[in-house]
Amino acid sequence: MKKQIYIYILGTLFISNLNVQAQSNKVTGIFSSANDFKAGVLKSYNINKIKVDVFLNTSDIIVYENGIKTKIKKSSIFGYQNSKKENYRFYNNIEYRIIDTGNVCLYSEYHYENPVKGKGGMIKVEKIHFSVTLVSAIFSFTKENILKNFPESTRLRMWLLNSSSKVEELLQKDSNGKLLIQNLIVN
Repeated sequence: MKKQIYIYILGTLFISNLNVQAQSNKVTGIFSSANDFKAGVLKSYNINKIKVDVFLNTSDIIVYENGIKTKIKKSSIFGYQNSKKENYRFYNNIEYRIIDTGNVCLYSEYHYENPVKGKGGMIKVEKIHFSVTLVSAIFSFTKENILKNFPESTRLRMWLLNSSSKVEELLQKDSNGKLLIQNLIVN
């Protein structure tokens, strides 16, 4: 009986956490393409509500326009902007928050992990990703992936191959607010 109560409480906490996150991700509009994103053109659809299922990674979003429910394939649009003015890109049905779009595009993605398999609860973990352009494939932000995708960037390669360099340091900002990785990539 105690085990059932414990499972019920954990389930309730997990679901309420998901509901809080879903509510805080209210969408203000959709970017039909990467060019619309670059130009800041947000299609509003006379939207009452947009539902983006960030937990199940479904292939559709649901748009409620004047009370009419419409499904839109994530693969047919670039992304969306939420009410906090944060921009997101869809890639393989996963939403990635756009962090920076300089010489490399940087994204963050959240998911839940169990740090000790079979013990304890799930924790929310942020992962950093990148793409070479706004429309190219998205990769995990690892030394290997960066080296593979920027073979011509000598300064970046030299920095990464320095034995004391840590890939996370590439996300530090200089005094002008520019990320180190953006300074090291030369087009």
